[in-house]
Amino acid sequence: MFGIGAPGIGTGRIRAWSNSAEQRSAKNRFKSGDILYGKLRPYLKKYHFAQFEGICSTEIWVINSKDESVANEYLFYLVQTEKFNNAANVSSGTRMPRADWSYLKNVEFDVPPLREQNKISRILSLWDTALNLKEELIEKKHDQKKALMQKLLTGETRLPGFDEKWEEVRLGDLGELYQPQTISQRQLKNAGYPVFGANGLIGYYDMYNHENWQTLITCRGSTCGTVNRSLPKSWITGNAMVFNVDESNHVDKEFAYYLCLNQDFSRIISGSGQPQITRAPLVNYRVTIPTNKEEQIRIREIIATIDKEMQLLTKELELVKRQKKGLMQLLLTGIVRVKEVVL
Repeated sequence: MFGIGAPGIGTGRIRAWSNSAEQRSAKNRFKSGDILYGKLRPYLKKYHFAQFEGICSTEIWVINSKDESVANEYLFYLVQTEKFNNAANVSSGTRMPRADWSYLKNVEFDVPPLREQNKISRILSLWDTALNLKEELIEKKHDQKKALMQKLLTGETRLPGFDEKWEEVRLGDLGELYQPQTISQRQLKNAGYPVFGANGLIGYYDMYNHENWQTLITCRGSTCGTVNRSLPKSWITGNAMVFNVDESNHVDKEFAYYLCLNQDFSRIISGSGQPQITRAPLVNYRVTIPTNKEEQIRIREIIATIDKEMQLLTKELELVKRQKKGLMQLLLTGIVRVKEVVL
């Protein structure tokens, strides 16, 4: 039997599960056709339509219809509506907010006849199928990119026409490594130049400290060692180490970004309380690169092609999400009625 903890449920999918014997805190039993809803931090919108039996954490609600007048499939789409989400966010607790069932159970929803519920569910399930296909394609592209980077950025696979040797160098030999000036959270603006910190884009500011985009290595916090890429004319905070190769004739800038992306910087993390990466280990971090800059450029062009394909798929995914959201607004509120549609 499957066991699901609070971190294991995502938006419309199960991200991780375990043997039910390992779920010591799991007290809720669910069956195929039940709706699982993560009540901890409800703004994260974690829900799933169960396709199997199992048990789950008490941080997950098991929702099902009380009688045959409401289909579970229809309930599954109701929990995805803004009305349900707003009600779920009337929560108890501040640091660890939890949706309050004693409040939510009294919220009224308009429900059509069962036959119409089933038709609405079938229509919306078509969009779910399209979403799942797009997500699977993105995951496959991500895996393809990861495998390709491992082969091309280590010299395991060489490109035709290039036979020059690769050399081992320090990151500090390729460019500058430094932490810029940090600005506080209260200094951030609602608009302006993008600000990049430990977790990528964190807000906006009325000035920028870097004209060009840069490769960033997170050097503080739980995401220590993560590699990001800033935008041109950005403010980069001291929670990220900048790897600046703008003045280097030795390495192609985009190749350097992908090279860092392929590294495991976790082995140079220090600090017992707050994880951190200091400058010295990064300066002395050793990598192997092609001596021929044209080979570097060709490698990053191949990887960038996959990135562009992933970006296109992501845009298509967001379009389908918007279409589904608009359709739900029409069908689940009765603005558009579904009667004689045959599917």
